[in-house]
Amino acid sequence: MTIPVDWVEGEPRTKFNYEYLSIGSIPGVIRETVGDDQTLKRLLSHTLLLWSNDREVEEATEHVRLTSVLLAKLLQRGHTPLPTLEIEHAALKRHNLIEKVVDLAKDEVEVGWQLKTGLKNTNCYSELVGEWITKEQFSLADETSQSLLQSEEEVEFLTKWVPSNLGQTAGHWFTPQAPLDTLLESAMFDAKGARRVDFLACHPAGRPFAIEIDGPEHLSAQEIDHSRDKSLRSIGIDVVRVSNQEVRNGRGPQLDKIKSRFEKWKKTFQPASSKGDFGKFANDCSIATKIQFVIARAISLGWLTGDEWEVDLSGVTSVGTAGVLDVLRLLSCFDILYGQRSVPKLCTVRVMGGSSITWKFVDGKWEEEQDKEAQGNRIAIAVECKSSPFHTIDFDDTPDFIIRPAFLPVQLAVEPLIDIPQRAISPSSFQNVRPALREFLRQVFRKYSFWPRQDEAIFNSLCQKDSVVLLPTGAGKSIIYQLAGLLMPGITIVVDPIIALIEDQVEGLQKYGIDRVAGIVSSIDGRRDRDRLLRQIECGEYQFVLHSPERLQSPEYRGTLNAIRENSLVNLAVIDEAHCVSEWGHDFRPAYLN
Repeated sequence: MTIPVDWVEGEPRTKFNYEYLSIGSIPGVIRETVGDDQTLKRLLSHTLLLWSNDREVEEATEHVRLTSVLLAKLLQRGHTPLPTLEIEHAALKRHNLIEKVVDLAKDEVEVGWQLKTGLKNTNCYSELVGEWITKEQFSLADETSQSLLQSEEEVEFLTKWVPSNLGQTAGHWFTPQAPLDTLLESAMFDAKGARRVDFLACHPAGRPFAIEIDGPEHLSAQEIDHSRDKSLRSIGIDVVRVSNQEVRNGRGPQLDKIKSRFEKWKKTFQPASSKGDFGKFANDCSIATKIQFVIARAISLGWLTGDEWEVDLSGVTSVGTAGVLDVLRLLSCFDILYGQRSVPKLCTVRVMGGSSITWKFVDGKWEEEQDKEAQGNRIAIAVECKSSPFHTIDFDDTPDFIIRPAFLPVQLAVEPLIDIPQRAISPSSFQNVRPALREFLRQVFRKYSFWPRQDEAIFNSLCQKDSVVLLPTGAGKSIIYQLAGLLMPGITIVVDPIIALIEDQVEGLQKYGIDRVAGIVSSIDGRRDRDRLLRQIECGEYQFVLHSPERLQSPEYRGTLNAIRENSLVNLAVIDEAHCVSEWGHDFRPAYLN
């Protein structure tokens, strides 16, 4: 258990704003096959997002900003949630996997796909990693070499020794001037400074390690260096100290240590081959999810407004186009809920080196338009999946956004929602809102349709009406608060009477890739781990927080709830198993009544 952190580079970039964030997806077809592997989640979700600082930010309306925030929240409901349906379907078709799956919608219970009986893709995990580690030849960005690297020896190490001894693509695994105190902060150390390590080497095949290039000034600071190194080793990051002279010579025992580690990493995973269909399939899905998040960001910046939108994509397949279509559908559903318009009437998506497609919003549906292209607000998104954060940026026309993979040994914090007001939905009637609720149900939980009274209860909650929901066991009460909570900004607080129920709810959400869920149970060992969990809750890292009624009697936890308001808000309070309130029942719990 670690604390999510904001990852900050050593120097500002000259042409771009940047953010390191967690956004991605794992398709339902392979979710059970790859399991809940944390390394794989970081591979697919850790992202560097760059956006142009030449373009002015325009103020969006309150409704447009609300829908962009809700869209981003939905996409970040987990580190790698399920992709939207159009994305997964387009990726299955593109990689000729349709014949290997069963369409679940035929039984009208669930939607989505699963591998056919007896078909097991045992290489799926290694295919995914192999696809991700396939990189182009590394070239250090000019602005990085000029402002970030602090000595000639650091430049020599990264631009000459690394490619000559580790390979032409090896530079992608080094982070220059990595934030030392951020690494320590992620492990709950009280580190608030701005210290840095010369290089952080991080690869999915092994533990990360730090590299320090030491000049003569370090001879007088050995005690300080020893303390720094000890702190890093205590959180699992070894330190290799290389002298300036060793770098100038191009050989020596410390450089040999670095080379030995890289040789082991290279033997663990091999770059993707042309046969890695499932790796390419999953990577396409995750990239398309990142594009959806960028559209949410463009809306919040005021760059996508008005009746006509143009979205230009480069470095992507047709799966990225499918992601844009699903974003338009989701935004349309938010508009139905909240009674105002954020979507355009016409949207054209162009893929560099491919075709363009235009969709028109007609009678509440998106239909392909053959005779016209949109001519309105335009954004250009470049995806560079074979690159890394400090690789050179080479464009004739600078795009508005650049998406690059990152891989860091920390959890990345989500952006706090400080000034988003809570708002009731305002549809004209329940009947009008039902199709929108069903679309969210299908996209998030992959259910074909609601069971009786579920959508009515969700509607009531979204209207901010206090509600008592009485349904039989197994009638789907949990999905009521789960979907309602996802469709409002903020955090959902759930009171459950026993640990088994809390764990069951957490596991049920994680099944759909919704892992921004905290279950506060007595089995959490040690004060330090409890403090970590409460700190993450305070920072707004979790969309759902589940605990016992007794927890609310704790002054410490009430302090946590108060702290939530500084970063987010509580959108919904859920009393599960509410019959425990009754003094007449044999399940009566005084803490429930309190």
